[in-house]
Amino acid sequence: MLKDISGYLKGKREQVTIELPVNSLFSATESVDRTFNGLAYNGYEGNSAVFSCVSEYVIRGTEPCLYVVDEEANPVDHELSGLLADPNPEMDEARLMQFVFAYMCIGGNCYLHKMRGKYGEVIYLWPYHDAQITPIPGRHNWIEYYLYDIGDGTKVKIPREDIIHFKWPSFDVGDPQKGLSPLKVLGREVDTDNQVSEYVLSILKNGGMPGSALVFPPRGKDQYELTTAEIEQNKARFTEAFTGRNRGKSIVLTGGIEVKRFAQGLEDLQNDYLRRIPETRITAAFRVPAILVGLAAGLDRSTYSNSEQAAAGFTKQTLVPLWRSIQRTFTKGLIERDENVTIAYDLSTVEALQSYELERRKAGESLIDSQLAYYAGEIERDAAVNFARIVHNFTQEEAESLFPEKKNGTTA
Repeated sequence: MLKDISGYLKGKREQVTIELPVNSLFSATESVDRTFNGLAYNGYEGNSAVFSCVSEYVIRGTEPCLYVVDEEANPVDHELSGLLADPNPEMDEARLMQFVFAYMCIGGNCYLHKMRGKYGEVIYLWPYHDAQITPIPGRHNWIEYYLYDIGDGTKVKIPREDIIHFKWPSFDVGDPQKGLSPLKVLGREVDTDNQVSEYVLSILKNGGMPGSALVFPPRGKDQYELTTAEIEQNKARFTEAFTGRNRGKSIVLTGGIEVKRFAQGLEDLQNDYLRRIPETRITAAFRVPAILVGLAAGLDRSTYSNSEQAAAGFTKQTLVPLWRSIQRTFTKGLIERDENVTIAYDLSTVEALQSYELERRKAGESLIDSQLAYYAGEIERDAAVNFARIVHNFTQEEAESLFPEKKNGTTA
C-alpha cells in the first residue's frame, strides 16, 4: 500500500514514494444535481449522448404542423390558426415546439403562458421550463395555480387557466402534478459517462500516463534523508516537465528512481465498454434508437436500411403517441368545450410515416384481393381467416367476420 509523503519520519532508511496527481478521478461521494438547471448543465449541455437524444425530439418532433380541424379532420379557418402559426413576436410554431420538446425531455414539463388581450383573448404563447414555473396543488383542485419565479427571488401567481401544461408521459410519483423526464431518472448513468470522459481527458493531459508515483531508492547510511520540501520540489518538477503541454516528451531517470503506476491506464480501462453501458441506458430511457444518434451501441450492425427502419419505428412508437398527447393538451388549453373543433397534427407530411402508410395501403390491397378470391371460391375460408389473422394481425373473431361462412354458394 502506498504511503503518503507526510508519513515519512526522519532517520528511517527506507525508499521514498512520491504520488503524482491526476487531474480528475471518479468521485464516489458526488451527488447528482436533479434540479432543472443541474440537469440542463450536466446532462443536456454536458453529455453528448443526452444532447443527441434531445436533439432527435427537437428536430423530428417539430416536423408536422398543428391545425385547427373539424370533426372530420378537415382544416378550418379559425382565430386560433394564426396564434398557432405565429405564437409570439420572437418565435414561429416550429421554434415554440422546439422549446416544448426540449423542456419536456430535460425537466419533464413545459409551460406555455397564455398572454391575453384586453378582451380576454389569447394573443401570445410563451414557453417556460421547470425551474421557472411550479404547479401548486390545492385542497379542491388538482392544481390550484402556478407559481412563476421571475429570477430575482420574486414569485408571481399565475391562474391555472392561463397555463398550458405539457408533461412527459411518465409522471413524478413524488410530485404527481408534474411529468418525470428521462434525464432525471438517468442521473447516475449520465454522471458515470461524464466521469469516464473526464478521467480519459485527465490521462491525456498527463501525457497518456495515469496516476503514478516516483519511487526513490533507500538512502545510504551516510546520506542525508530527503526533506518534505525536496520531495515536493521533485514532484512539481516531474509534473511540470512531462504532463500538460509537455506530455509525450522523453524522460531520463537517474539514481535508481522508478516511476510506478497506481491507477488504471487507457489500455486497462476498457473505455468502450464503460461508455457503452450508460449510453445504452440513456438511449433506452429516451426511447431513441442508438443508431439514430450515432452511438457505438447502435453502429455495430448499422446499415442505411436499418437506419430507415429505426427512424420509422421511433416515429411510430414514440413520436406519434407524444404528438397525440400534445394535440390533446393544446385542444384542452385553447378550445372552448362547446366548439366542435380540435387542434391536431397533420401527419401526412412526416417523411418517416410515408413509407409506413404505403406499406399499410399495400397490406390493405392484399386483404381485399384475398376477400375477392374467397368469394370467387379460389381459396377456402380457413386459409383466408388464417391469412387475415397472421399477416394483418386481426383477432380470430375479426378475421372470421371478414370472411363469413357461405350458404348455398353465397355469403352468409
